[in-house]
Amino acid sequence: MSLCRLGVWSFVVLALSGCSTVVLQHGSCATNADCESFGPGSICQPDGYCTDVAPVPLMDGVSSTMVRTVGIADLSGSLQDLGGGMRDGVRAAFAAYNSAHPSGRQFMHEVRDDMYVPTMSASIVDEVTRDQGNGQGRYAFAIVGSMGSPTSSAMLAAINERQVPLFGTYSGATHLRHSPPDRVVWNTRASYRAEGTTITNHLLHRDPNALDPRNIFAFSQSPVTLTTEGLADASPGAAATMQTTLDAYGDSGYLGIVDVLAPHLTSQTDIALATYRATGQNTSIAETYFFQWLAGLAPRVPGPASSGGTLRVGIAMVAVASGATPFVRDVIDGVNLLHMGQKPNQLTAAEWAMVTPTRLTELRTVDLVFTSISPVGDQLATNLRSAGASAYCTSQYPILVSQVVPFPTGGSAGAVRFRQELTAYDVNLHPGFVNFEGWIAGQVWIAAVTQTHGPLTVDSVIATLSDPSFSVDLGTGPPIRFPSDNHDGSTSVYGSQLGDGCQYTEFTFAHP
Repeated sequence: MSLCRLGVWSFVVLALSGCSTVVLQHGSCATNADCESFGPGSICQPDGYCTDVAPVPLMDGVSSTMVRTVGIADLSGSLQDLGGGMRDGVRAAFAAYNSAHPSGRQFMHEVRDDMYVPTMSASIVDEVTRDQGNGQGRYAFAIVGSMGSPTSSAMLAAINERQVPLFGTYSGATHLRHSPPDRVVWNTRASYRAEGTTITNHLLHRDPNALDPRNIFAFSQSPVTLTTEGLADASPGAAATMQTTLDAYGDSGYLGIVDVLAPHLTSQTDIALATYRATGQNTSIAETYFFQWLAGLAPRVPGPASSGGTLRVGIAMVAVASGATPFVRDVIDGVNLLHMGQKPNQLTAAEWAMVTPTRLTELRTVDLVFTSISPVGDQLATNLRSAGASAYCTSQYPILVSQVVPFPTGGSAGAVRFRQELTAYDVNLHPGFVNFEGWIAGQVWIAAVTQTHGPLTVDSVIATLSDPSFSVDLGTGPPIRFPSDNHDGSTSVYGSQLGDGCQYTEFTFAHP
């Protein structure tokens, strides 16, 4: 029998030997290995798409032999490193399970590209969660391993209205962590707020060079709809109008910075904060404000104070790689000029002439450390390596990044298993923090489905996840479990540092 050519993400019903079957076409492929995550029998057709034949009935994305999930993520835009990493991790977990349990219910996972555009995310989630009008209900049983904070925010209305699980999203945003939690929203990673708290506490408590709270500069993400490339002196606006000055991602991480700094300052608005526009790579507005602040020229917020003859400052970033890369690179270049007594490019000649003689002397002593939360991802290391590892990944300017998974190339049992399954899925993939997070989300989803007895429904899966006995120990740290009235399966935050060659090494953050 020849399979019918189908449109991407479509299916038709055929009659074979008196038995109804569903012919499914999933995503693009080059070899049969690209189709393994869709289950046994899925092969790469000459037209470049995976197809398979599965028994019906297929109702709401579930049949007796498979469960279909959809991820919604950036696969072609500025955050494709994050979207692609989550896709690969989830699929690697599913492929390993499918191969080990050929007679069990198979896990199929499709990922659709929203290019980190919230309106596209909303359109896709509407498409895959609404009744298809063919007697088989919705297309996706659940949305698993998606990526993005503003994008997941745009999905929530349909998710909650239709009661479709949103599981294991690459986002630590507060809108996914309501109290009490949304019934169908479940997280497998720590929050951005927890990460923001971790990196800021480190700057305040690092030994022996703990920073004055006034010496910490915040750099965060503004909405993609911002009409400029960023905002300077943004903390008053952020304090009054969160998620217009900052987007869902920038807001969530910044809240952690505020949690730590605000008690030490007169008010939250005393925090020096500048932003960049989401998906943008022009950080010049934030850079200019940073050097104005450093030079004591910022009109509202006092500049940092020197201590012991050294001007020690820290930067707490809530950024992604596309924004963090130019900011880190240009700030380091500017500070190098300061060390030589020269004007940084970010300041005008008139501004430079306004710097006091005392501050000019202090600027030659700047001691700078960068910190960031996890969404800078593996891509920041790649970008800075390309820009010049010897210039931008040095002990002189430490770059410390919080992570929500342990070291992917470390010796933990979970990391070893993850690497084995990732290689088995695709030998060309390299283990990183993002695909490790996707793998963990995939493994916990597998546990939720396989530990559900009886018919597989949204109600039955939620009952499994809500059961106090539900616990998934992957050998990656504390077991993932969901306490009563809390849908955060993990609160663990780990440390990493970009070292020589722009390679991540393990790092331990200071804390109170």
